[in-house]
Amino acid sequence: DALRLDGGEASSPVLVSFTSARPSRLNARLFSSLGELGGNLISLLFGVGIVFLLLELAALWEHLGPDADLINGYKISRADPLHRIIIGRVYHHTVKFLFNLKVRDVDCDFQLIRRSVFDRVSLERSTGVICLEMMRKFQDAGCRVVEVPVHHYHRLHGRSQFFNFRRVARTLLDVMKLWWALVVRREHMARS
Repeated sequence: DALRLDGGEASSPVLVSFTSARPSRLNARLFSSLGELGGNLISLLFGVGIVFLLLELAALWEHLGPDADLINGYKISRADPLHRIIIGRVYHHTVKFLFNLKVRDVDCDFQLIRRSVFDRVSLERSTGVICLEMMRKFQDAGCRVVEVPVHHYHRLHGRSQFFNFRRVARTLLDVMKLWWALVVRREHMARS
């Protein structure tokens, strides 16, 4: 879903916020909707029953200055069962190493991004690795990142649909394909 918040003044920032139960749906929706909605800031929030309070968007907003292209949230602590915390940390450290990422939280899913970033960066993935693709491409494009701590809360309803063999295997394959394209071949840099 897209939400447009407008300050009312011609010079006011306009925030376009996208929430999606499936990050894979976000890529096409993001680029097809930006032109219609206008706005100079984009907030990306993934997940059903967002486990971050929208009020924390204000914390990101406070750090938006002229020296920031992306305000990236990082989880203070993760409100998940122990097995998900362990798997999440292993994934985080693995992809941070493989993709040589500088950000503290690779896939926090709570971000505020200047729309102008998407004039320099083109996203192509349509799976859950889109967050990883964004972080590597933003870094390679020289985007200025400010990191802000955010709280992560227990889901109010529903369960993660990720943890089954088929989805985990698909993600591992997608991560390796993305690593080959962005780190080894650096395809996105050749197109710039």
